[in-house]
Amino acid sequence: MRAAVQTLLIGAAILLVWEIGLCQGRSGKKMIEQGIQAYNHGDFDLAVKCFSEALRLDPANPAAYRNRGAAYGRKGQPDKAIADFTGAIRLDPRGASAYYDRGRAYAKKGERDKAIADYSEAIRLNPKYAEAYNNRGEAYRSKGEDDKAIADYNEAIRVNPRIAEAYNNRGLVCAARRQDEKAIADYTKAIRLDPKNAAAHYNRGLAYGAKGDSDKAIADYTEAIRINPKYAEAYNNRGVAYGAKGQSEREIADYNEAIRLDPKNTAAYYNRGEVYGARGENDKAIADFTEAIRINGKDAEAYNNRGAAYNRKREHDRAIADCSEAIRINPKYAEAYNNRGMAYGAKGDFEKAIADYTEAIRLDPKVALAYRCRGEAYARMRSYDKAIADLTVAIQLDPRDAEACCNRGVAYAEKRDYDMAIADYTEAIRLDPTIAAVHRNRGASHSAKGAYDKAVADCTEAIRLDPKDGRAYRYRGGAYCVRGDLDKAVADCTEAVRLDPKDAAAYYNRAAAYARMQDLDSALADYTEAIRLDPKDGKAYYWRGIIYKKKGQNRRADEDFLRAKELGQEPQEKKRGRT
Repeated sequence: MRAAVQTLLIGAAILLVWEIGLCQGRSGKKMIEQGIQAYNHGDFDLAVKCFSEALRLDPANPAAYRNRGAAYGRKGQPDKAIADFTGAIRLDPRGASAYYDRGRAYAKKGERDKAIADYSEAIRLNPKYAEAYNNRGEAYRSKGEDDKAIADYNEAIRVNPRIAEAYNNRGLVCAARRQDEKAIADYTKAIRLDPKNAAAHYNRGLAYGAKGDSDKAIADYTEAIRINPKYAEAYNNRGVAYGAKGQSEREIADYNEAIRLDPKNTAAYYNRGEVYGARGENDKAIADFTEAIRINGKDAEAYNNRGAAYNRKREHDRAIADCSEAIRINPKYAEAYNNRGMAYGAKGDFEKAIADYTEAIRLDPKVALAYRCRGEAYARMRSYDKAIADLTVAIQLDPRDAEACCNRGVAYAEKRDYDMAIADYTEAIRLDPTIAAVHRNRGASHSAKGAYDKAVADCTEAIRLDPKDGRAYRYRGGAYCVRGDLDKAVADCTEAVRLDPKDAAAYYNRAAAYARMQDLDSALADYTEAIRLDPKDGKAYYWRGIIYKKKGQNRRADEDFLRAKELGQEPQEKKRGRT
């Protein structure tokens, strides 16, 4: 989730009527009075006109330059503001306020070094200029020079212990250093000095959120909103806090309001998209990430997350395109490599998938997910030892990853190390008893060891958790068949086929049950369907040959035995249900 801190610069020097005394002539005085009145009412165009007229009447009036510069600043015209403040300095080189105001204008343009130079000159001219110390501290902080920033905030507070903005801004540096308690103390001091300081409440909310105290964070964001009902970022971050408490409806409502107040708030679109994605509402998630990208075409995270949503929709080519764009924007974006790897893996291009997972691991060696995903890709390529090695690292990095335990169990089972497989499945169940596939897979390993009662019990639990798990019915049907519970075996395999009509192994297992029931025609039909679905299944050819032989169709039997041998299937003494 995305959040943003709120800094506090102290504004231009207040326009005071006593400055009018600097102008000569009643006409100039009247124009400055009208300009100040217009400024204070927010009519900055009129203010500029009045101050311009004052300057026409008295071109040597530094106050008129300063006041017009302030009006230009409020109009979002920093270059004109700088020109006027420079004019004021030219006329009155010892006027600290003009340097201060020009410093603010430079800061708005992002010209931090020029801002620092002007604030420094203002401080030289007036060593007790607390506001200049505060704003110079902000310029240093924005340059990443936190020690200098803190020194300036400290001096601002020493000169004026009631300067709330300096406490707030010093809190920001502490928060960036993860000194949350110090940050909260500074924000609290700022709030005590200025209870209507919405930014300080907002920033304290961020600090509480960083500590995991969502309730206090929500309280502060709510107060910031009460003070300033149009505070879009406060709504956005209160949404984040509600999300941390699992209150997704309130979370989305706050993101909605943040977007209504600020339709270009990419963080709110991004955060809402994440919530929709977590809820499986992928189309809504994609729409939000798309809007975030429209607003900021260089938002690598939005591209990555939209790619993840496309992955969940199985639109893997679109996922690859988005993740590739995220990587182009940020070549060190490990998560984008991982997500693109997942898309390649879903398309069956495991070599590209492994290459992407490997790069994700190189960029961030402590991310368990990349190891888990690469392990799964190795398993799909039947490189089970490499799979086990990667999944072991994933488990070491995240011992609570039930999926990694389950997948390592699958790799062990493929190596026929069923004891290790069962141990991993058991650990996965301990970590998360609700994953049907883990119970089903443990059942398959029990069945492979001949523990058919345990196999039936595990598959039954899998079916309880997921009644649409066709493989669990198939596995249980196979165990029932070997136990001799043939009617149950047929019923389970029939349900498996209903859930997945392309499950060749389910037809095979039902054929085995029919054969033991001496229903040779049904067995023959099911083996034939199993072969149609999987023409390289040697066992199905072999056992169909047995059925043909029992029915006296020796030529067909011999053809099936030959085909089974070509596929590497040797004659068997018993037939068993298949997992």
